[in-house]
Amino acid sequence: MTNPELPEQLPGFDEPLALLRACHGKIVEHCELIEDIVRALQGNSDELDTRQAARKAITYFTSSARQHHEDEEQNLFPLLIRQSLKLADLVNSLKQEHRKLDELWLAIEPELRRMPEPADTDAFISTASYWPTPASGRIQASTEIAVGLSSGLSATTIRSDDPSNSAAVSSGKKPATCWVTSY
Repeated sequence: MTNPELPEQLPGFDEPLALLRACHGKIVEHCELIEDIVRALQGNSDELDTRQAARKAITYFTSSARQHHEDEEQNLFPLLIRQSLKLADLVNSLKQEHRKLDELWLAIEPELRRMPEPADTDAFISTASYWPTPASGRIQASTEIAVGLSSGLSATTIRSDDPSNSAAVSSGKKPATCWVTSY
């Protein structure tokens, strides 16, 4: 069964940096949903089904996006940290960004579940305004930092340097690089 939300041709696990970009592309799409919901609640869009958009965002951010961040932190970031202290500082800032997003998600998810009528529309709009949008550049910056930092690592290193990835490779499982199958 194919997933209509996925592009027809995804990068393979043998192209981990392209896969990382593809994952971040899906994050952008789902962040745009939250931005669309805010616009609809502000009365700037009558066409959006906020309940359906909220369900789609909730499904994505409670599964694939969470797994993607875990994957970055468990598999990619340790490789980058070993490269230099400067990279370790940049990775630390990305980890802090993940924590901020986790906290923000905890604040907006309950209101998304109440769509089309959140308990406090103004509070939701205010809180959701801190959620990253493609226009904010935060997602693009994160993508470019991660890809830029990773570009010095070979695909083999990214896939198999970590013991859990080596086990995945030797067992025939796909190595953890990005969780694209559950989009």
